Amino acid sequence: MIRNPTIEAVPARARRRVSATGVPVEAIGILYLVVAVLFGLMLVWQPANLANLAHQARELERRVEALKVENHNLRAELSKIESLSYVEFVAKTKLGMVEPPEVKTAAVVAFDTHDFSLSSGTIPEATGRKPGGIMGIVQRIAEIFGGRGVEAGGRK
Repeated sequence: MIRNPTIEAVPARARRRVSATGVPVEAIGILYLVVAVLFGLMLVWQPANLANLAHQARELERRVEALKVENHNLRAELSKIESLSYVEFVAKTKLGMVEPPEVKTAAVVAFDTHDFSLSSGTIPEATGRKPGGIMGIVQRIAEIFGGRGVEAGGRK
C-alpha cells in the first residue's frame, strides 16, 4: 500500500466528533450533565427549604403564644399593682405609712338675733350691723352653707 505523502494521517483519538452546529459532542454531553445535576439539586433544595420555612413558622407561632401568655400575665400584674388595696398594703408594710387619725369637725354658728331679746341694743345684730371679727366670718360661712346651725350645749 502506497501512501500519499501529501495526505497526513490523523490518529483516531485526536479526531473530534463535531455535531451539526459545530460544537464538540463532548461539550454538549458535559452541558447536559451540568443541567441534570442543577435540576436534581433544585428538586432536593426546594423541599428542604420548604421544611426549613415550616419549622421556622412553627417556632414563631410558639413564640407568639408565649408572648400572649406573658402579655396576659403582665396585664394581670399591672391591674393588681394599680388596685387601691395593693397601694394601701405597700404603703403600710413597705413604706411604713399609717392612716391619719380621724378628725372630727363641728360647724359653729353665730348667735341668732331672733333668739335673744335684749332691749339695750348693744349687740350688733340688734342694731342691724353684722358682727365683726371671727364671729362675722363664722356667720358669713353659715350663711353661705344655707344657714343650718349646729346645736352645742343646748344653744344654737
